[in-house]
Amino acid sequence: MPKQPTTPRRGIRRRTSDYYIVTDNRSGQILGRLADLSLEGFKIITNEELTESSYDCQLSLPRCVGNVKEIPLQASVKWCRHITRMDWYEAGFKIDQISAPSREVLQQIMGEMLRAESTELNL
Repeated sequence: MPKQPTTPRRGIRRRTSDYYIVTDNRSGQILGRLADLSLEGFKIITNEELTESSYDCQLSLPRCVGNVKEIPLQASVKWCRHITRMDWYEAGFKIDQISAPSREVLQQIMGEMLRAESTELNL
């Protein structure tokens, strides 16, 4: 698996200050905490190097969006690198499969992140 991102990102990524958890549905283990998000992919912070190339995972939301608390999706790891000074790993994922309703929730979350960023800039 590549240690660094290999291709430029196409989508606009939004950083999050909320606590979103990404879980591996097969093992039930927490993969990590969401660091940023786009409609095409996301980056997580994790304690261990990710060795699988793809995951059937779930994004747990800090609060309900509509009546949704979790977003199931399939994603592949594009890169994983060790951040030595912080002693953690960052991993970049590409979203391979997500349902239309889940994609709509993702768009709502990204809109909330954009509004939060705008509010921070205006302070």
